[in-house]
Amino acid sequence: MTARRRRSVRAITVRSAKWLLFLAAPFSLLFFETWLRLRTFETDYVSGALRVQIRDLRKSVEKLEARIDGERTMPRLEERATELGLVQPEPGQVETIYARGNDERHPDPAGETGLEVACLDGS
Repeated sequence: MTARRRRSVRAITVRSAKWLLFLAAPFSLLFFETWLRLRTFETDYVSGALRVQIRDLRKSVEKLEARIDGERTMPRLEERATELGLVQPEPGQVETIYARGNDERHPDPAGETGLEVACLDGS
């Protein structure tokens, strides 16, 4: 190769490199924008799936709370009590026990704190 041809090839290479750098900047920006949009779509998809899961879990919680409320009704409690062998107390079997000093309506005159234990006769 001649010196003139080498200079010509070198000049073409340098000009090509300049144009390549000039064109790389906009294409990099376009590539980056596309990548950001894809990440946004992916994030939106995941957040949508999580919203659906949250909605389903809330419905399940509401159903369970309704079931709990249904179990706490008096007819259901009476039914369970008879299943467990519980009976209505006889008159005089119920006694109220207060914790001394812990109840403002019944203060402890001695100023002591603690619990009193009551036992029914025959137990």
